Amino acid sequence: MKFDSRRFMVAQLPFNKIETVKLNTPMIDIMDDTGNVVVASKNLKELGIYQDALKKNINFLEIGCGSGYLLEHLYQHGEGRYFGIEPIKKESDKAKKKLLSLWAEDSPFFKKTPGLSVEKIIKNAELKKATFPLIKFDYIYSYHVFEHLENPLDMLNKAKSWLTEKGKIIITCPNVEGWLPKTDLSNWRCAIPSHRWLPGKSSLIRLLQSDGFIIDKLFTYGGYPTPRGKWQDIANKMFKWLDLGDVICIMASIKSES
Repeated sequence: MKFDSRRFMVAQLPFNKIETVKLNTPMIDIMDDTGNVVVASKNLKELGIYQDALKKNINFLEIGCGSGYLLEHLYQHGEGRYFGIEPIKKESDKAKKKLLSLWAEDSPFFKKTPGLSVEKIIKNAELKKATFPLIKFDYIYSYHVFEHLENPLDMLNKAKSWLTEKGKIIITCPNVEGWLPKTDLSNWRCAIPSHRWLPGKSSLIRLLQSDGFIIDKLFTYGGYPTPRGKWQDIANKMFKWLDLGDVICIMASIKSES
């Protein structure tokens, strides 16, 4: 795939020395969990893995699970085991509470997960310090986390040690090669202080391939945020059709040694 050397990856310098997650905390209170579930499910469906992720014996990990909205959805609809890592304790506590409520015996979604507890399923830890002994994952998913990491390679290194032989990593993050950032980078909605990196499609492909991954599928979407007018809705559809959305969703697997 052609590499766009004009816009590889924009670093938001100078880095803020405050722990990154603290910068994001005010945004958490206004996040639309319902909307995020819709987007996450839609992305997994477009990648062609949504139904497989619901199957029995599937191990699924979300890096940056927030308050557990996607994990709750997966436990409600699937038969697999769904795990999460969340560095903000306030949010990981919410996620644990959701799952405890979901598994209560008077809940219509009552399920038992033998040998597991919310403490084992939801890890309140930074990615590079998180561990999952004796567990290999079929899918590792992250939604707008990659751009916050001090070292993006942390995610790929963890994925290589945590994924099964045929496992997949799915990364959704800003795309600096989209139409809007190309035309007005300084006013782009993703050019905010809490984003350490502004990745592009070319940079993410190159990073994954150079670190031993094969690209399975990718697409872009997004552009004008809500609330949008009629013409902005049409523009967003065009951005997706032309593969110029300002968000990229990419799925990759570990390259076989043979």
